[in-house]
Amino acid sequence: MGKTNTPEFGAGANTYNQVFGPTWNPWKAGYTCGGSSGGAAVALACGLGPLATGSDLGGSLRIPASFCGVVGFRTSAGLVPIYPSYLGWDTLAVEGPMARTVGDTALMLSVIAGQDDCSPISFPVETEKFLSAVKRPRIKGLKVAWSPDLKVSPVDQEVHKLVAAAARKFAELGCEVEPAELDFTGVQQIIHVTRAARMVALHGEKLEKWRDQLNPNLAWNIEQGFPLTAREIGEAEKGRTALYHRVRDFFGKYDLLLTPTVALPPFPQEMIYPKEINGQPMKNYQEWLYLTYAITMTGLPAISIPCGFTSEGLPVGLQIVGRRLAETTVLKAAAAYEAITPWKDKRPPVE
Repeated sequence: MGKTNTPEFGAGANTYNQVFGPTWNPWKAGYTCGGSSGGAAVALACGLGPLATGSDLGGSLRIPASFCGVVGFRTSAGLVPIYPSYLGWDTLAVEGPMARTVGDTALMLSVIAGQDDCSPISFPVETEKFLSAVKRPRIKGLKVAWSPDLKVSPVDQEVHKLVAAAARKFAELGCEVEPAELDFTGVQQIIHVTRAARMVALHGEKLEKWRDQLNPNLAWNIEQGFPLTAREIGEAEKGRTALYHRVRDFFGKYDLLLTPTVALPPFPQEMIYPKEINGQPMKNYQEWLYLTYAITMTGLPAISIPCGFTSEGLPVGLQIVGRRLAETTVLKAAAAYEAITPWKDKRPPVE
């Protein structure tokens, strides 16, 4: 089909812009489809095509997948080569596949993954493993950690209920499931600094030329980057490294981590972003994205798969996070869950 709709410059988790307007949720008119790969997720959900690709920095594959009831896979940095790119050495923003099923997602990944010298962080990949992982998925014996909020965000009560039920399904699949929390101390500041510095690198000159025409949230985010000092950027990188080693220790005990993909269901599109969750105010545009953005900071592969619908018939996603470079395990787990929770059992009844 070509390019589907995104927020301005692909920055944001609500798909609208001044050129093409808003893209609505396929399950409820007037509600957000998420972003930034919102048009791709809607096209999949509406049957306009079976496969799509998207980018993911703070959750731009996973969030629209959750909001639209499809599958979105944030893969390890370098697994899918990115070119052209102004930031060829960047490990925060990645490209990945989207589809309506885990099997189709694995098929798409098997085509787009692999080494390409245009991307300096790409590496050789045995892509056939992605396909074999989803054919007869068995995850019996895996140790699975379950966290309802990663201790970084409030979570809507209905979302919590649906994702907790999904986590219990992994016990039915033979996994050992237990509540566990990863230490995300300082992740909010790491996100703030790394995102703002990246926005200056990619869009700083746009702010200087077209400040009045830019999306206000994008302009705000660029502005946060200009005052950053070398010390602040260095401290954020040190903090991210310390987080990685805490994550490495955590995944020495567990094979998978389960969380909600997004802290709340889709909301009216004109809200731009939620101002509160469960009565807790959101201080800025980034706070409602922390469940996906915190995982981005770990560098681990993470997939969002549908796990049910709210009482209003809006989709909710389950985020499955794997060990470093463990895409096959993540795909296997997603396929196993999908096999015992067929789509027809998750859809709301037709009135």
